[in-house]
Amino acid sequence: MRNSEVVEAFLKRRIAVNNGSSLSSTGTKLFSYATCIAEWSNGSLIINLTKYSVTSSKHLYYLKRSYQGNYHTVLGVPIGESSLSKYQTKLWELK
Repeated sequence: MRNSEVVEAFLKRRIAVNNGSSLSSTGTKLFSYATCIAEWSNGSLIINLTKYSVTSSKHLYYLKRSYQGNYHTVLGVPIGESSLSKYQTKLWELK
């Protein structure tokens, strides 16, 4: 499964894994390596804009390119974090 297919699965709230990459979807969360970079919470999409690596930035690019709706953003999320909900008070903007 390609990265773009993993992102599409996430947007449809489905489980997906790219075995050749480090991008995966649990259906409600999108992970780059072991860090949550996007999450569906209460019907809204939260996107983690914290910079980690070139690869994680590419994963976010695929997501932003594929998703045309509004979303909330968070910053300052540590590497390895498995949820974004508790960071939404740091930066809660509608994009």
